[in-house]
Amino acid sequence: MRATKPPRLKKLDPPVLADPKNPNSQAYSYMVVWNAGGKRARKFFASWRDADAFHRSLRQRARVAGDGALSLQPGDAEALSEAKRLIEPYGGNLLDVAREWAERKKRELASVPVKEASSSFLKAKEADCARPRYLKALQGELSRFSTAFAGRKVATITSKELSDWIGGLPVGGLRRRGVRTMLGTFFAYCSHQGWCPKGIIEDVPTLRVKPSKTEVFTPDEASALLEAASNVAPEMVPYLALGLFCGLRTAELDRLDWKDVNCKEVRIEADVAKTASRRVVPILENAAAWIAPYRRKSGPVRPKNTRRTLIRICKAAGVTWRPNAMRHSFASYRLAQCNDAPRVSLELGHMSPAIVFRHYRALVNEEDAKRYFAICPPAASSNVIPIAAGQR
Repeated sequence: MRATKPPRLKKLDPPVLADPKNPNSQAYSYMVVWNAGGKRARKFFASWRDADAFHRSLRQRARVAGDGALSLQPGDAEALSEAKRLIEPYGGNLLDVAREWAERKKRELASVPVKEASSSFLKAKEADCARPRYLKALQGELSRFSTAFAGRKVATITSKELSDWIGGLPVGGLRRRGVRTMLGTFFAYCSHQGWCPKGIIEDVPTLRVKPSKTEVFTPDEASALLEAASNVAPEMVPYLALGLFCGLRTAELDRLDWKDVNCKEVRIEADVAKTASRRVVPILENAAAWIAPYRRKSGPVRPKNTRRTLIRICKAAGVTWRPNAMRHSFASYRLAQCNDAPRVSLELGHMSPAIVFRHYRALVNEEDAKRYFAICPPAASSNVIPIAAGQR
């Protein structure tokens, strides 16, 4: 390999003008020549002192760092010195920093805009047979996210930006926590595609949400709802009975087919359950009595215009409707009745009995549970609370 020539200091005779067209411009009498990355570099000086100082600095740099140091431009040495000063307190070295920077730039170049990544993510979820309701929710949140970060590549978005954006959403804490969970799934997908580094969402604080009060229907309210349904909209009776006395989720009721309901149990298939896992829910005696007159071989259990009909039923019953109160009522009264959290957990489709214990323990007493599960149609039994006689 050919050796690099050392820096040379030359006296110029005659001197060189900074501007050849202007005889009054600065005259340079000395020139330093060196090899900068394989190319000839020159710098002119008016005085011997300045030229000699620069020449000496180049030779010193070559002795300390090798000939490669001469390829640095005059300002590079100062930049390197400053960079070293900045990282020195943290025990880093310039090579590690350069590699990290290059890796980040490489990811940014390989990354894609947020809108493109969102579209790809939704297609992947659709290919994985995600439920339409879940896909619709993802589409809504990602549309808002894509608008907020329009024109940005996924790899350029920081954890702080995500945290600030989630915190600024005009929604409640529970919804914000759901958005964070969704973004975690989205960024995990992007990381797998090589569009961003791992762990971006992990640095976004998990929101603490104050638990909402678990609301239930009293035995009298449940009785009034079923009585009103029998009079106002009989087709709603099995829908209400399965919710009140079997604890099915509203989404499960909405997708339930009569072919999965027999006289003893309800089979919740994986495509119906929230957790995408099959379970069998026993139909208790009073629930069976309410359902029997309306049983069909097949077809949806949920009637048409359910929401509108529920408003009419509640008005006739004098009861205020509470979201998820049917399921909460079943869980609370069932736990008070049998005092068996694992059993109730299986019936509800929860992954852990701890959830049942945490949310439903001691909300109602055993006496209320007896009255609740004794609510039957008037002619069903002489040992139950007839709906017309329920205390209002």
